[in-house]
Amino acid sequence: MNKKTFVVILLVIFLVSYGISIVTPLIPIYMREMGASGFILGAIFSGFSFSRLVFMPIIGKLSDKNGRKVFIVTGLGGYTVISLLYVIAKTPLQLVLIRVFHGFFSAMVFPVVMAYVGDRTTKGREGRTMGTLNSAVFMGMAGGPLLGGVVKDIFDMKHVFYLMTAMVGIGMLLTLFFLPEHRDIRMEKSCELAEDGGNVFSLYLKAMKDRIVLGIFLFRMSYAMLRASLLSFLPVFASNLSFSSSEIGVLVSLNVVFSALFQRTFGKFADRHNRYRMVLFGMLLGAVFVMVLPFLGNKMLLFIISALLGLTGAVSIPAATAIVVKVGNKYGMGFSMGLFNMAMSLGMIIAPLFLGFIMDLLRVDYVFIISGIITFLMAGAYFFMLRKELTRR
Repeated sequence: MNKKTFVVILLVIFLVSYGISIVTPLIPIYMREMGASGFILGAIFSGFSFSRLVFMPIIGKLSDKNGRKVFIVTGLGGYTVISLLYVIAKTPLQLVLIRVFHGFFSAMVFPVVMAYVGDRTTKGREGRTMGTLNSAVFMGMAGGPLLGGVVKDIFDMKHVFYLMTAMVGIGMLLTLFFLPEHRDIRMEKSCELAEDGGNVFSLYLKAMKDRIVLGIFLFRMSYAMLRASLLSFLPVFASNLSFSSSEIGVLVSLNVVFSALFQRTFGKFADRHNRYRMVLFGMLLGAVFVMVLPFLGNKMLLFIISALLGLTGAVSIPAATAIVVKVGNKYGMGFSMGLFNMAMSLGMIIAPLFLGFIMDLLRVDYVFIISGIITFLMAGAYFFMLRKELTRR
């Protein structure tokens, strides 16, 4: 891929990830100030993920047929407008509706950007390239909450939304003026697959009969569930151990930072070694580390485990996305990336609801034990489906 084009893509995805993560931790506070109930609070996050879940494969397939740039620009433009609507929302229900549209426009950005990069990735360098892209996403996610909190403390919540608007708007302008739209062999093949593959539902059924697609889908869903358990319940667990608010922030951020720092490194490793084994190894390590969390009463040990959990994502995600690039040659790059991200949204919807029920029924310690057990079971299913690929050198 042209270096200048890749730098533009990295900058755009970093700005968008940063902009989203600026507001996400503060939205519950904003909604509470509006008098939102717990159910509405859950709906605002589920609405975002559900919208992404529905539209990502559809938009991915459309981008295979009609090109990537038009969807990225439209998505970022919609993002910019939606970011301003947060400021003028008067009721919690209006915020829920805004978040649903936010998810819709998000579906035009992340999987299509991944497809854009996948189209132009040099054969044999898929892990390195996708690992670098993932690193930009995670770095944006890591830095946003701190800046958002500072801006809210100095000014108010409206200025946080203005900042998100500015970041996403800059990303849209960079895409509009500096990101080329051109078709290469992979893009042409995706277009042919989109035209010949029938409707998105029939293509989805066909893809989910593929062992590799189903295995990677299970991995992405399990990793999302693991991440959701950490984001949703690790702060609760840490507060029970007398962590301060700043210590909780560091604890959660360590996970994202370590994942971001090593994405490219393990991406290079994935280009030289069996990617399917790397995905399985990351799943198993993640399951072990999350299950030992409830048995750690020492703050330093919790910080270390949080960082190690970030490393499990660095091991597995670049390898998995490199596999999806290969799958994209069979089902269309946009559709395949949409399906991959759809699995993430599914995990992010299921985990908080199910594990929240577990916390209410038992206590927060069991959230991590059961999350680890689920990851182990999914790793077993992954092994069973892809045992042939796992034995390859």
